[in-house]
Amino acid sequence: MNEKSKDNTSKGRSLKKYFLVFGITMSIFLIFYGGALGAYFYLKDDTPAYIKENQEKEWERAIINSKEEVQKEKLGLSVPLRTNFLLVGRDKIAGLTDTIIAATFKADTGEISMISIPRDLYTVLERDKLNELRKYDRHPPSYFKINSLYNYVGGGDLGIKYLKEEVSEIIGVNFDFYIMIDTAGFRDVVDTIGGIDFDVPKRLYYSDPEQNLYIDLYPGMQHLNGKQAEGLVRFRKGYADQDITRMKMQQEFLKVFLKTVLSQENLKDNLNGLANSFMQYVETDITIGDISKYITFVPLINPDNVKSAVLPSEGGLIDGAYYFKTDEEEAKKVINEYFFDMSEEETTEKDDLDLEDNGENQ
Repeated sequence: MNEKSKDNTSKGRSLKKYFLVFGITMSIFLIFYGGALGAYFYLKDDTPAYIKENQEKEWERAIINSKEEVQKEKLGLSVPLRTNFLLVGRDKIAGLTDTIIAATFKADTGEISMISIPRDLYTVLERDKLNELRKYDRHPPSYFKINSLYNYVGGGDLGIKYLKEEVSEIIGVNFDFYIMIDTAGFRDVVDTIGGIDFDVPKRLYYSDPEQNLYIDLYPGMQHLNGKQAEGLVRFRKGYADQDITRMKMQQEFLKVFLKTVLSQENLKDNLNGLANSFMQYVETDITIGDISKYITFVPLINPDNVKSAVLPSEGGLIDGAYYFKTDEEEAKKVINEYFFDMSEEETTEKDDLDLEDNGENQ
């Protein structure tokens, strides 16, 4: 073998040795640092907070639905143990959904619970929803008041879809049905049942020609027709906390409305008249078949036992405009009590268990 061949052979062995050492070193590096990097990202968890919150609510919802399905079978009910409704009142002129109420009905007891959503609630649309809306040639701002959502996405089926989804994320339940009525329909419904006896809390006066809204009510018990009832549930300027008291007044009105409709002496006439008004003025996804299933549970409803609350929230300025922002801790207590029959103590115990679980998994 000549000197040149020996040199090539030596270089070849050196290169092999170099690559072998380099390969082993890189393998150790990747195993060690790759594992550390993987652990870092696992523990860091960059999943956006809103996604994690929605996932947690969906998981809790699935557990509750499973339990309620078992209870439904046990009681032999023909409808779900709990049915959730989204009630929406829309101003026909501006198109804003100024009244938004999440309600739930329990078929085994006839109980109804309601939580009103502030119309000025600060609402943010996530990037995926904004991208989806662009497909429909809709370009809403990234944040706004929740009463504008229906309009921003174009109203109709798309508007109600997004409104249901947004309130569903707030409350943590899916809505089985929605009922939307505008101001003209509201007046007609009240007149259809012959008006409402209501104790007006104080002098209510307000005039807005642009909205064709004239409110002129004196305090005390009186019989309200449709137009007067509209003034009662829309009035807010004269209250110290404005929209909060207005929502409470709407809830009280709904309780009196139910009591009037379900009164035994004219129950049949009320339901027949309301059916006609609903066909003409109300937008809903409730079918005739659905009504036939639930009609047998109407006698269980006791309007005096209807529970109502306003979603706990705090008001303040954001970019010069007034918004409400949800008080998450207080809202959780109210939602658990009204929609899941959990007391404040049970909610606290559950939170403590969640904290323990999170501590063990870290």
